[in-house]
Amino acid sequence: MGLTRLGKSDSLLVMRFATIHLDLFDRDLALDEVIAERPPGSRFAFCGVDEPMTEQGLMRRGSIWGIIALFEEEVTATAALDAHCLAARDRPVESWSALLAPIHHRGEINWLDRATPGAIFTTGEMESAGPVAVMTSVGFDFATPDFDLGRPVRFGLDVNAQRARMAETAGLSLQLAFYASEFTTDAITFSVWQDEKAIGRFAYAPGPHRTQVDRFHAEKLADRSSFTRFRILETRGSWGGQQLG
Repeated sequence: MGLTRLGKSDSLLVMRFATIHLDLFDRDLALDEVIAERPPGSRFAFCGVDEPMTEQGLMRRGSIWGIIALFEEEVTATAALDAHCLAARDRPVESWSALLAPIHHRGEINWLDRATPGAIFTTGEMESAGPVAVMTSVGFDFATPDFDLGRPVRFGLDVNAQRARMAETAGLSLQLAFYASEFTTDAITFSVWQDEKAIGRFAYAPGPHRTQVDRFHAEKLADRSSFTRFRILETRGSWGGQQLG
């Protein structure tokens, strides 16, 4: 199935939980080498490959593949943690899954409603004392007359540069950028941090990231965006030889 939306959603629903599953392979796999299934009980699932943008666009291959799924109920999301929803001829060399509860969510994303992007999570009041995950999304209105197809490429190249600067950031455990095969599906970044303070030091202190965020809003580099911070409730497996969460 490759990089795509996995199944339809009820646009009136706002989700309370999410899961993420990551597989790392020892070589780059192309779209036709990976099959993704929607996790059982999920209302929506997004499958993507972590890959850098190029001047020519996306190459549609990579060694890290992931599925993020949205759920109404915690018990259903927890059960899905043990489901094997990514399949490939190669066996992954490492896998990691997590149950996530959104604690802060703002902006617009078109995962639940293509025609009217909006919020997809309802959030709880509890902050996280331990590791936290962050998902950002970006979307473009491709149906706009005379849409400049170079815009998402330029934005993706900016993401590459930002990720390179982030590589040695204190408190950052994981960072990925997932693109869908359908240009109309909003792309995301996903990161895991040691704690809330580590996010604050990176995101809000003066520096390249703050400058890029200000430029994003001032120059309207995309047509919509969203930001979600998650508490990590439960995990399976490891990543980079470490237990995340």
